[in-house]
Amino acid sequence: MPRIFSCLVLGHLLVMVGTGVVGLLKIDSGSSRHMALAVFALVLACLIQVATFTYLTVTGKMIMQASNLSGVGVEPVVTVRRLKQKITRWLGLFMLAMVFVTATGAASRWSQTRVHLLAAALAIVIQLIVYYREFTLVCENAALLDRVLASTHVQRTSAVRGSDPDVDSDPA
Repeated sequence: MPRIFSCLVLGHLLVMVGTGVVGLLKIDSGSSRHMALAVFALVLACLIQVATFTYLTVTGKMIMQASNLSGVGVEPVVTVRRLKQKITRWLGLFMLAMVFVTATGAASRWSQTRVHLLAAALAIVIQLIVYYREFTLVCENAALLDRVLASTHVQRTSAVRGSDPDVDSDPA
């Protein structure tokens, strides 16, 4: 998931930059391209956040089941809950920035475009910070999932070898 998350984020940032370029250069007179790109950027941002939260939810269930099977304890489950709480906080900040830039964009259609330009710059900075932090949390979750699944595999392998009399544990 970290690679998928990175690719989605890079795509979103390209759309954001393209939206800014179209808006700043006034490529279209009616600004319909700028608005269409802005709406697409907003929808893409929401898609990324939903996919990330869904990933944490699904892997959290997998980690909970694997922890129960392997007897690792509750530490991985507590860690997953902590990761979900952190990502939810970052998600709130992210969406606040997106709503702010969208609202100033709608308002700037009739008045101040400088406010929208400053809001867009601030939103991009906030998005970069949030994306970086979310990426570290996704990587932490992926490492935790690998660790828990590996311990489950080791335990299941040793249980199968220990209970099967036909398996020769001594290769000599």
